[in-house]
Amino acid sequence: MSEKPNIVIIMTDQQRWDSLSCYGCEAIQTPNLERLAEEGIRFDRCYVSNPICTPSRASLMTGKPVPAHGVERLYDILSEDQDLFPVRLQAEGYQTALFGKLHVSAIRHELAQRRSNDGFDVYEWCPEPSLLMDDPGQAYGQWLKQNHPKFYNQLLAEGRQLKDVPQECHMTHWATSRTVDYIEKADTSKPFFCKMSVFDPHDPYHDYPAAFEDLVDRSKIKAPVVDTVPMSELPEAVQREHAEGYSVAGPKKGPSWGNAPVKSTPELPEKDLTYAYRSERIEQDRVDYLASIALLDTEVGRVLDALDAHGIAENTLVIFCSDHGDMLGDHALLAKGAYFYEPSVRVPLLLRWPKMIEAGLVSNESVQLHDLTATVLSAAGVRQGEIRTLMPDSYDLLARDEGFRRQFSVCVYHGTGICDTGRYFDPPIFGAMLCDAHFKLIIYFPEGHPEAYFEGQLFDLQEDPEEIRNLWDSDVFHGKRDELIGNLLAWYQTHSKPTGVSAC
Repeated sequence: MSEKPNIVIIMTDQQRWDSLSCYGCEAIQTPNLERLAEEGIRFDRCYVSNPICTPSRASLMTGKPVPAHGVERLYDILSEDQDLFPVRLQAEGYQTALFGKLHVSAIRHELAQRRSNDGFDVYEWCPEPSLLMDDPGQAYGQWLKQNHPKFYNQLLAEGRQLKDVPQECHMTHWATSRTVDYIEKADTSKPFFCKMSVFDPHDPYHDYPAAFEDLVDRSKIKAPVVDTVPMSELPEAVQREHAEGYSVAGPKKGPSWGNAPVKSTPELPEKDLTYAYRSERIEQDRVDYLASIALLDTEVGRVLDALDAHGIAENTLVIFCSDHGDMLGDHALLAKGAYFYEPSVRVPLLLRWPKMIEAGLVSNESVQLHDLTATVLSAAGVRQGEIRTLMPDSYDLLARDEGFRRQFSVCVYHGTGICDTGRYFDPPIFGAMLCDAHFKLIIYFPEGHPEAYFEGQLFDLQEDPEEIRNLWDSDVFHGKRDELIGNLLAWYQTHSKPTGVSAC
């Protein structure tokens, strides 16, 4: 049996940090993830490098911030010269597997042309449970077609509109079953790495088995955060998202994806409707979101039980994380976009490795999702010097050397997302966030010119965790604002965009 640890990453999609009971959520109980936190370490301030899927996932898989790998937009394609970290694990003798979502490039490109250097021995790809279902490269779709043909045909017909998906047919159940089967059949003479990457709790939120709604206590669901200033006083980028993108007031048409069209939200009579107009919709979204997380927790329990049953839990590093968050009506915004509020950019992060990590630890240091890359490689035995050369902005979260601690977290949005037409915003929106132990700075700027910032926000996260009081123009905080701007501009100077990045 190998002395190197087995490594399992369980990655969710669009999960905000405060949606688990171990982070204080009272509306649902997530006992399996609670167990993971109690037996390992919980990171309370993990930030993503971009608030949208593709750039964020490219950062995790390369160990690099967005400018360093060059995937800035939803449909960008990660250059072939950017290795994914499982390649390094293979060189260390690991057997490797992917079950579910990769999405380091535009999804249709990933389906048409698998990366030559993704590093996965087993590659069962599925971007979401209603997209490209009839393609031979969609592993979940092919599994359904063989094992649940009646449901497969129903999903082809209804796509994202389908509700009450039976648990035995659900994508999360499929990814879990494939992960458990992989654990059970892995060659015990070698360590293994497995990435289980699911679509939950991404919208549409209603595809969970109906019984899981009963696990949600509606009386304990938090009401959305409402700004104390009118929308007209918020940054223009937020106003544009509110009017054109995922917002409480505006429609979200989006593209037609998969085999069935995505139904548009009906056109509303005005663009400046208040939150109260759609409060019932937001409340149900929050119920559905939490119900899908309750399902997820149940499936995570199956993975933990499999590790226990095979006697390998002690020397297995289990990581639970997500690619970005979800606004769910906070600040009159939905899902994700060109904004950097905590529900959008802060995600849950749990690590358990009984052999090496003391149980019950909680970290309040500022960390980033792509720090997991150095953490995994270090655990696998890759030398620190090589890791620092490959990915100098990724920090081993289990190292106690203060010289390798992160001073602040940075999240960027470089024309990343799409508006209500299904196309990129025109003109594009560019912005960035820098967050230290106390304050969060946000600036918006012309394309490619962060030094020419024209709007900004500054929040004291300790005194104002809901990010309601913008201190940007406060005389008292001018010094802090300018200090953080200087730090962000210096960060940009050390991170340049690589060549060879394209879009489809």
